Amino acid sequence: LVEQKPNVTLLANSAIQRNSQGTYVWLVKPDQTVTVRPITVGTTEGDESEIVSGLSAGDTVVTVGVDRLEEGGKVNAQVPGDKPGAGKPAGGPHNGKQGGGRSHKAAS
Repeated sequence: LVEQKPNVTLLANSAIQRNSQGTYVWLVKPDQTVTVRPITVGTTEGDESEIVSGLSAGDTVVTVGVDRLEEGGKVNAQVPGDKPGAGKPAGGPHNGKQGGGRSHKAAS
């Protein structure tokens, strides 16, 4: 053990995208549309990375199918284990009308 970091936001590496402008994720908004959210990545271990800035615990991001997304595109977010229509925030697989893919809820 080199360092212990309490209360950090973790995100699946599959959600993290990179381009010439920097590092970002596709954030799922409450209206089930997506938007680009710039992030800063800290320590990476295994399949998860620490998000230093840009996301909060509970934010939902797309992890699969990002190549088909566009700003403002609508997705059909579903949370694994949640009952349909339960009114909980998005978090699980996305079967999108425009793009879709899978999502991951940032954890702390």
